[in-house]
Amino acid sequence: MSISQIPDANRPIVVEKKTKVALVTGSARRIGAALALMLHEEGYNLILHCHSSKAQADQLAAQVNQNRHDSAVVVTADLGKDQEVLDLAKAALQQWGSIDILINNASAFYPKQLSEVTERDWQLLQSTNAKAPFMLCQALEQSLTSNKGCILNMVDSTAMSGLSGFSPYTMAKAALLNMTRSLAKELAPSVRVVGISPGIILWPDTPQYHDLPLEVREHERQLTALKRAGGVEDIVEAARFLLFQGNYITGQVLKVDGGASLYSH
Repeated sequence: MSISQIPDANRPIVVEKKTKVALVTGSARRIGAALALMLHEEGYNLILHCHSSKAQADQLAAQVNQNRHDSAVVVTADLGKDQEVLDLAKAALQQWGSIDILINNASAFYPKQLSEVTERDWQLLQSTNAKAPFMLCQALEQSLTSNKGCILNMVDSTAMSGLSGFSPYTMAKAALLNMTRSLAKELAPSVRVVGISPGIILWPDTPQYHDLPLEVREHERQLTALKRAGGVEDIVEAARFLLFQGNYITGQVLKVDGGASLYSH
């Protein structure tokens, strides 16, 4: 250090605080968007991933950037395509130099009876729900390890109990649950890996569920111990706890299902 670089003893030394960064897949709408907003409130810059909901992702980015300039970007990627998953990880790392939190939230979900499942169905449901999260963990491992970061996987209440007519989906979510536990061992002690298993929070945003009769929805609510559906805020607060308070928790998948799992095993 030259003499001109020695700081004035009378001048307070300001240490620049590194901005922390979170990547949230499927963050344009619904639970993903709510999780992204929570992370932004916690001071994180955001990599907002989307596939087909770019307009909504752009709107979310504009909203948070208005609150804090240059704090969110949108990256589009089809998680069913390996190269696009790798490109997403690369873009996420390049934006601000590192990743501190990875939330694997994006999911493909639709019913298929056993006799109807095609190779395309299998590939899409397995890739989006299990393979892509694994590939992102792999690609971001070094950064997450350096930052002593955290991975949060959005699993599903059916990962253990199964669901008739949704075998490829529930099999993929079961793989994601097992990945949570396996990577918690492999990436310890530097990276915590946790999961959330939602129950009835939001009805699926697919055509076959738009006109679901009220009596069917009420029946589903009655299958919970609390006799009601949950809300997005229940998932957000569970995530906030696991990410920021549960520092001695890893390898666990928290069931946020109103007690429905009490009756499914």
